[in-house]
Amino acid sequence: MQPSEAAELLHFLLAKLPPRDRLLLTLMYLEELPVARVAELTGWTKTLVKVQAHRAKAKLRKLTDGLEVEP
Repeated sequence: MQPSEAAELLHFLLAKLPPRDRLLLTLMYLEELPVARVAELTGWTKTLVKVQAHRAKAKLRKLTDGLEVEP
């Protein structure tokens, strides 16, 4: 898979998530912000950020189940 195809797939999958999950994953993994900074920006506690990140990753993983990607 070409990088541009991977980016397109990622954006497609992120669009299927609720806005809160999309925001969290974008800040933590695309913007590479630490948990403390994400907590500051969102007004959430660090614990809530971690819990929501875990849940958002699980939702994203569920979306990718059964997804066939050519090597």
